[in-house]
Amino acid sequence: MTRQLPVKERIVARLLELLEGLRAQGVVRKVSRELTVLAAESVRPAIHLVVGDENVVGRDNQGYTCEFAVAFNILIADARSNYRVAEQIAAEVQRAVESDPQLLGADPQPLCVSVEYRGQTPFSDELTRPEGGTILQYQIRYRRSYGAPDVSY
Repeated sequence: MTRQLPVKERIVARLLELLEGLRAQGVVRKVSRELTVLAAESVRPAIHLVVGDENVVGRDNQGYTCEFAVAFNILIADARSNYRVAEQIAAEVQRAVESDPQLLGADPQPLCVSVEYRGQTPFSDELTRPEGGTILQYQIRYRRSYGAPDVSY
């Protein structure tokens, strides 16, 4: 029997697919999954997906309800309007994530219970101006069955 990826990894893979769509449209030049929001990047504009710790927030007779944080670190280098460009890219990421039917919507069995927007933190690097960007934060909640991390319900 062939097993699927665990539900959490399918969610992360879907988020990366959505970001790759933005790269294909020319919104950004690079997309990658990183371990920290502090990762350097020479190619800009870029988006780093950073996945946080997972916590069990509930259980029932079928399995666990888990949640984890994700951060979309949007890195730009635009001398004219650092914040304007970061805001435009952030809006594209929000549209893609919050309207995706596989994560939440019309899909017969969406991957997530909820995808909650937690805010945005702009930043700039005073030493390497005009580089900067913004960090979009989301909390992802999903369910998985006992003894079967690849089965959602």
